[in-house]
Amino acid sequence: MKNIFIVLCALLLISCHNKTIHGKFTITGDIKNVPDQKIFLEQLYFSERDPEVLDTDDIKNGHFVVSGIAPEEGMFQLRLENSNTGFLFINDKPDIDFTADVNDPNILGPTFNTPSNDLLKHFFATVATQRNLIAESDSNLNAQENRYGADTSKAADSIITVAQTANDNLNDALKKYLVGYIDTSSDPVIALFTYGLEHSLYPGQNLLELEKPVNNLSTRFAKSEAIDATVSQFNMELAQYKATPHVGDIAPNIDLPDTSANQVNLNSLRGQYVLVDFWASWCGPCRHENPNVVKAFTKYKDKNFTVYSVSLDSSKHDWEQAIIADKLNWHHVSDLKSWDSPIVTLYGFNAIPYNVLVDPQGKIIATDLRGKKLEHKLAALLK
Repeated sequence: MKNIFIVLCALLLISCHNKTIHGKFTITGDIKNVPDQKIFLEQLYFSERDPEVLDTDDIKNGHFVVSGIAPEEGMFQLRLENSNTGFLFINDKPDIDFTADVNDPNILGPTFNTPSNDLLKHFFATVATQRNLIAESDSNLNAQENRYGADTSKAADSIITVAQTANDNLNDALKKYLVGYIDTSSDPVIALFTYGLEHSLYPGQNLLELEKPVNNLSTRFAKSEAIDATVSQFNMELAQYKATPHVGDIAPNIDLPDTSANQVNLNSLRGQYVLVDFWASWCGPCRHENPNVVKAFTKYKDKNFTVYSVSLDSSKHDWEQAIIADKLNWHHVSDLKSWDSPIVTLYGFNAIPYNVLVDPQGKIIATDLRGKKLEHKLAALLK
């Protein structure tokens, strides 16, 4: 299993801006079974900013001492020179003792002896346990799909649906845990870290659920600059999200010409389940995704399901050739304006392939159903 400390480091999102220099802290460490080498103390930022090296020391017989200065509590890392191993910690005390064994892969092994770091370790362990369960569920789901994927019987659909439901339930449980932890953590850095992790694992899926706990952070940790920056950035993202359609909304109508210049209106397909699929002939991931859509369309086209594809092409020839090559035998429309199409703003997406599934009443019931997710969703809807 990958070192959880390294994996989670990449998930930090919003930066904290230093205004004054105060708050010196010192790490005194002992690491077993580590060859003599340099060790780096790095400050991590809740943004795309690279880690900043604050201090370094030579490890001798496993022992080292490094110090840093920070204006407020934040997230830091000890990084070994000759290894990818890194250890996350919070500077909640001026003097912190650290112990670890490089040969011990257990997430509970490395120890920083402070209250906040005890909480952080418990959080890491809980998330790792749930992620392992999800990984096992993913493996089981893939095994069932490989075994029964070509079987069109109701029994095969049922087996796959049960495996998918179990997988969805595990993911929902992790999302619920993360959202709840943001609102209950007693440490501002762990709250921010949890927000970053949730946002990275499930981007855009829980913005409405996050609105209350994220904004509560401003009250709970009123003096934290990092909290203020995070809440401000989140509310900007939330405003953009609310301005575009999402699950539960009526899908905005689209009225564009098909390849024969005939207008095809999305609302004219009311009464059916419709996958509104945004793609382009020049989009490699879109072309890779097309066989999944073809498979779902072939399986459910006679069960009140169809596809309404909106192309972001600018070349009519390329658009038409891709439709033929990929055997996309459903509704196709485009204004041939590529990313300048007003449809992009109307639906609020910034990458393709992207899709929304619309029910017979015109309401969006799911988004971004890629891979086998589309077929699983249709199997549940169109039993």
